[in-house]
This record gives sequence, C-alpha cells and structure tokens, in this order.
Amino acid sequence: MKLAVERGLLAKSPCRGIELPSVIRQEQRYLTEGEVEWIVAAIDGRYKALVYTAAYLGLRWQEIAGLRRQNLTMQAGRLATIRVVSTIERSNGRYYPVEYGKTKAARRTLKMPDFLHEAFAWHLRAFDSDQWVFLAPRGGFLRYDNFRCRAWTPAVEAAGLAPLTFHQLRHTAAAFMTNDGADPLQVKRRLGHEDIRTTFNTYGHLFPDREEDLVAALDRRRRSALAGIPESTDR
Repeated sequence: MKLAVERGLLAKSPCRGIELPSVIRQEQRYLTEGEVEWIVAAIDGRYKALVYTAAYLGLRWQEIAGLRRQNLTMQAGRLATIRVVSTIERSNGRYYPVEYGKTKAARRTLKMPDFLHEAFAWHLRAFDSDQWVFLAPRGGFLRYDNFRCRAWTPAVEAAGLAPLTFHQLRHTAAAFMTNDGADPLQVKRRLGHEDIRTTFNTYGHLFPDREEDLVAALDRRRRSALAGIPESTDR
C-alpha cells in the first residue's frame, strides 16, 4: 500500500493507523549432541559431514550446498577453516549457484573443531570431486528437495526424531555455541547474521543470565582497588 501511494496509484494507504497483532514467536527446537549423532548414524555416509557442518557450524542449507573444494583449508598442522562465499539458490523451480553469498555478513571464514576436520578429511577421500564438497549421487551440486526426500526424512525417521526440519540443525548450532560460552557477537559472526538484533531476537533467550557473576566481579574490582590504597589515605 505504501508503494502504491508513492507511485500515485492511491491517494492514501488504507493500512495507516491499523494496529497489528503481536507476533507470537514459536519456541525453536534444539537437538542434543546425542540426537545429532543418531541422525549421523542413520544417514547415508556421503551426508555425515554435511550434518555435522549444519549442527556445529550453523551453516544454512544454501551455504552447505554451495561449498566448493577450494573453500576448504585442510593443510596438516593448521586448524582447518571453511570459507562461506557462495550458495545454491532456487527460483521458479530451478537451482543455480550464486557467488558471494546472501549478504556481506554471510561471507565469512569459520574455524572448525578437530572432529569436523577429521570428518571432512574422510569425506573428501571417499567422495572425490574437483568442485563441490557435497555431491549429489550422480554428481553436481545438491538440490534440497531431492536431499530431503532421499536422505534427510528417512534418516530423522530412523533416528526417531521426526518431524524435524534441516534448518533446526542451524538452531542447534546456535544453542551449542551459547551453552559453550560464546558471546552474542561470536554467534552473530559465525551464523552470518547481518544485524545482531536478528541474533538476539532468535537466540537471545539462550544466553545465560550472568547478573550474579557481574555484580560479584564489580565488587571484587572495588575491593581490589581498596587493597592497593595505603591505610593513611583518606578514602
């Protein structure tokens, strides 16, 4: 309606002054580490590292499907990294690769834990390709609809976790990070959020309440200051 007014199609928007009902945010579903392992155990071997990538690094499906071999750093003796710089997008029923990702914040480099480094090392040996990290069974990049029907749905059903969307692995990654002490800026950066408000609005309730720790630290700071002041000094 606002656009119609700007273009002269309407003199006044009928939507002005309307109070919208508050949006009730549904509680996200977060898996435990054990439940992630159940899915990994049940899914086809070519997708095990893929599940770990979503559950521990929080990559979006489009980012995982768009991972290229050249975006992995796997040198011995170095902490492995993933560069997220491309995605697989869908429009009008067709899938196509897009360079440089969703937003500037989405283009990021992530360090991976040692276990994921090992999972990728096995994956790259088992499923050789000169382009895509995660291949469709007949080659080429993955298409979500095919992956969901062929691999994801059967695996979560076998694991006893259905119904479960793939995107809930991204929520799980956020929960793992906050539970392990990551601050909001770390979570924002690793998830590729453009605005930290998105991080707080979606996952703010996961960050622990450290109020008691804070006031105790402030008290220790003051006591430490007093301990360094000579007794004869007027306080």
